[in-house]
Amino acid sequence: VGTCLSGGLDSSSIVCVANNLLQQSFSAVYEEEKYDERKFIEEVVKKTNIQSHYTFPKGEDLLEDSDKLIWHQEEPFCSTSIYAQWQVFKVARENNVKVMLDGQGGDETLAGYHSYYLYYLADLLKSFRPISFLQTLISHCRNHSLSFLPALAQAIGFTFPDSVKLKVKKITRKETAGLNWLNEDFTQRYQYPSLPIKYKTHLENILYQALFYNGLPSLLHYEDRNSMAFSIEARVPFLDYRLVEFLFSLPISQKIHYGTTKVVLRNSMEGILPEKIRNRRDKIGFATPEENWFRTSLKKPIEEIIHSKSFQKRPYFNVEFIKKAFATHCKDKKNISQSIWRWVNLELWMRKFIE
Repeated sequence: VGTCLSGGLDSSSIVCVANNLLQQSFSAVYEEEKYDERKFIEEVVKKTNIQSHYTFPKGEDLLEDSDKLIWHQEEPFCSTSIYAQWQVFKVARENNVKVMLDGQGGDETLAGYHSYYLYYLADLLKSFRPISFLQTLISHCRNHSLSFLPALAQAIGFTFPDSVKLKVKKITRKETAGLNWLNEDFTQRYQYPSLPIKYKTHLENILYQALFYNGLPSLLHYEDRNSMAFSIEARVPFLDYRLVEFLFSLPISQKIHYGTTKVVLRNSMEGILPEKIRNRRDKIGFATPEENWFRTSLKKPIEEIIHSKSFQKRPYFNVEFIKKAFATHCKDKKNISQSIWRWVNLELWMRKFIE
């Protein structure tokens, strides 16, 4: 039995609790310090004495493996982090591991993503708790090095109805952001469906939606395909139905309290998890250095794709916008790597399965 160890709170907690059962850990790391979590991974390894393995995903390797990866995933995927996970399972297979534990579900059940603060802040405003609102906003800005006024404006904006937020977003979105790379006729015809509202608070609703609709299901799909590609069974302890039901029954204060997320997990892991990890406030989120890959080793292949005849005839793409946006990214003026990968991956998927 092995584990995917990222150095974050969730995967590190699994290793520290189950270290007598686990034999090996597997991690994706990078030479770029911004994306590298080895200092946290090594804290866990030191505490548990688990045998650790590292893989170093690179842009040129992504290009080489893309055909196999797209084949196994069977549908377009929105981030190159899926490739990093692929590499982790590949190394696990090379070391004869048959079962892997992973921390999926911890963010969705414990409000771990930083964006959830905005929903929580909106709830504090809605319930007329100005002091708690200001204390939480100040703590959030301090912990994550955010400017106060923009964060305040965002929090207030989250109290507006979705219809108003959508109109404001269309007016204010910048030229290299959002869905401008899609053909406008296409986006007008296909709108994202409304999601169910089951709770009284913004935060509880977004957690429910992330768990069942627009977040976690996709992540589990990606992980299932990646693990099975190497004949490995992936298991997710945070999604045991009894734990999920328990966490959803807890008051919000056990998930977010002032500037701290995952409160109940942090408290329960005292003395078990290294303090450096238990008190982490930053969150990398299994990110890759894709913004650098697209400016260096993958720049030429991407240019060839977006200038290809097949790409330019797709009815979904705003081709001229895409060319300008990619040039802007390559000049290091703005990071739009997430959008870039979506263009490229969709095109490669179309070539693989449709043509």
